[in-house]
Amino acid sequence: MSNVPSGVESTHAITSSAPPARYCDIARFSPDGQLMQRVRVPVPRPTSGCFGGDNLDTLYVTSASLRLNEEELAGAPLSGSLFALSLPNVRGLPDTAFAG
Repeated sequence: MSNVPSGVESTHAITSSAPPARYCDIARFSPDGQLMQRVRVPVPRPTSGCFGGDNLDTLYVTSASLRLNEEELAGAPLSGSLFALSLPNVRGLPDTAFAG
């Protein structure tokens, strides 16, 4: 993934960047661009994120194992997993019904 907002429906952008290491950081930014929080996931390729749970306070992050060689997979054995992250003071927004 690139350093572009992922499209998560929130007033805060969720971005990711995959450095050569076998992990990735997911960052939360304020509307004015200030870094508010960073969470490390143990995979090099997170693919998407969305909020869920009864209070929309769990961030679900999917990841990919495609196009990782054997060495990369050995260093990141959780690649391809779904992660459920509880982040303090972070909640998603409920969906709005399409009116058109």
